[in-house]
Amino acid sequence: MNKNTPGENPPGKPNPEKITADIIPADIINTNKTTPENNMMIPLQYYRDRFRDINPEETAKRCVITINEKRQAFSTKFLSRPVLIFFPEFSLVFEDNNPIATISEEILLARFLLNGKLSPFRGSFLAYNEIPWGSTYERQFDGRCVKRLARSYGNSIPVFKLACEALGGVKSNLGDISYDILLLPGLIIRLILWEGDDEFPPSAQILFSDNFPDAFSAEDMAVIGDVLLDTMKKLQSLY
Repeated sequence: MNKNTPGENPPGKPNPEKITADIIPADIINTNKTTPENNMMIPLQYYRDRFRDINPEETAKRCVITINEKRQAFSTKFLSRPVLIFFPEFSLVFEDNNPIATISEEILLARFLLNGKLSPFRGSFLAYNEIPWGSTYERQFDGRCVKRLARSYGNSIPVFKLACEALGGVKSNLGDISYDILLLPGLIIRLILWEGDDEFPPSAQILFSDNFPDAFSAEDMAVIGDVLLDTMKKLQSLY
């Protein structure tokens, strides 16, 4: 499945020297988060243009997603939040008390509907470096997501529990505490924490259900980790 845009490397051969906002919707390689938001409007507009030609029935079947005929929109849940994704003029609205989506959320959902598919979960979980080409961005993913998870919650287990359960997370039995969280129906992210002590700092792991690589690229999955942790940070501020 070709997730590349014209002018990029052939499928399956990411080029870490040529990272564009279209390949990585958030600033994954450059850890400087001061990149102006309008830089991301270029890839978002690209996907909006592509969305005008989308075949709703084919997309719904490929992504196992519901069509709301009355609203002319796809209907699903993203991190437990009901969301409508309108077509052919792409836009999305969360159906809760915070309807505005971030640009990263918009781009991730557009790329899933345009390029991805939902395959059956086969019962296993993958570390980031086990997904196709995940090793290319493993260092960035580890710093931006795995180590951030450990820093944020390794000494704040009750807050981690509250944030995960606010996202509809289901408790697992790994590490000192772990939760399975649905990104989208059928796509599971497993967050695992080990508390720190006098000898060892906190540590963490983030795993993905084995059907993730059919739905998202390695670059997208790095952004997903960032989006999930940003969402958890917003939720913990409510408690």
